Amino acid sequence: RPIACLRQRQAQGWKPEIRKELADVRQGIHAVLDAMLDSTGVSVREKAVLYLLQTTGARLHEIALMTVGGYQNEGIAGQAKVINKGSYGREIKTIYFKGNPKVQEAINEYIEQIRPLHDLQKRRRLADIGPHEPLFLTKRGTPYSLKVFYYHWYRHYISLQTKCPVPFSPHDLRHLFVTEFLIKLKMTCGIGTERFDSEKYLREREAFGSMAMSWRSAQTIDIYDQSREGEAILSVLAGYQQDLSQRHLATQPSQVMNPPEKSCVLAASEQSEPLLSQQEATVVWMHDEETLNWIKSMEHQAGQ
Repeated sequence: RPIACLRQRQAQGWKPEIRKELADVRQGIHAVLDAMLDSTGVSVREKAVLYLLQTTGARLHEIALMTVGGYQNEGIAGQAKVINKGSYGREIKTIYFKGNPKVQEAINEYIEQIRPLHDLQKRRRLADIGPHEPLFLTKRGTPYSLKVFYYHWYRHYISLQTKCPVPFSPHDLRHLFVTEFLIKLKMTCGIGTERFDSEKYLREREAFGSMAMSWRSAQTIDIYDQSREGEAILSVLAGYQQDLSQRHLATQPSQVMNPPEKSCVLAASEQSEPLLSQQEATVVWMHDEETLNWIKSMEHQAGQ
């Protein structure tokens, strides 16, 4: 057909998976992550990467490919420069981890104890290493990569995945970071109370998207906020379904009537039965038309 007759489907916009926004899934992800960080089988290098993913919400490649110069960040502690998505190899994105001392402890342990063992030149001080050299190294002294991280991730994740109701990937730690930050931000702004400042919430939410996440579009955070509304709806639905599971038909206890009352009821019933037998009972259907037609067809089949 001519090109004018062809119509290309437009890709739908990305949206977070609402199931992973629920509280039980978030708790499960934290349970798996905590088990890895507490495990003696997980190496110091992988723990440092996991702490950075959990605390900064950065993408995996931004952490794994961090350079020595990006980590040093001109001497500013608790921050690092990384290569952002679409930055063409430039370290223009800043990640922040000053608020979590465990991150710095894990990085220091790796730099002081593990990295010199893998450095081909056995350098122990970052001052002796070029700014463009990788911060994380493999055991062979080559630059760390996503492939190496995923190898160690799945080696430990498979035995721990039952702690979480649904499977998840390291990239979901980024979505977990954004989701839980929005929850905390709403609570800080007074959500659910009369003092809730919606304008302040929108301003700080936008600042978070541009500073912490380095999103080009201010509307990107709207996608996550919509998922928060979906999470709230599903939480209410889950609570309603739990209420349904606890419902049961309670049998009413038989009422004990006094002999005079019982005799009156029996007398009334005995008088009404002959009347019903002498008159034709009229059935009034309180159904929609579709249900009524189905009932009539079943009665017709039963009559045949």
